[in-house]
Amino acid sequence: MSKRTIPSNERPERTQILWITLVLIAAYLPLAGHLALQISAFVGLLFAIRLASLRWPAVLPGTWPLAALTLIGVANAAVTYQGWSGQNAGTALFVSMLVLKLMELRRNSDIRLVATLIGFLVVVEFLFDQSPWL
Repeated sequence: MSKRTIPSNERPERTQILWITLVLIAAYLPLAGHLALQISAFVGLLFAIRLASLRWPAVLPGTWPLAALTLIGVANAAVTYQGWSGQNAGTALFVSMLVLKLMELRRNSDIRLVATLIGFLVVVEFLFDQSPWL
């Protein structure tokens, strides 16, 4: 299978990636207090890698490191919450996978997908807190 190049008009710009990352960070922050520290540490590391890759593109993980990070994220959620069932475990897995999706923003359609999933993340926050402040 040959590697196809993506036309430049279909690739997201750096500013789009920066803004979608910042919006996801803002959407995640209210949840950080409800999830375990090791989940937040993993998510924070992924955010740091994504932001650093805007300045230094070589920091962005390739296919195999990204696969390893995915397995680490799944294992992190499973070990932390003794399985994948439950509100906290499901949210931790969803957030981990959503932040990992930031690592593979290749097309503008990926930006739209992440934006839609951020909307879903905001709804998930109401499982933890229904206060007007949120």
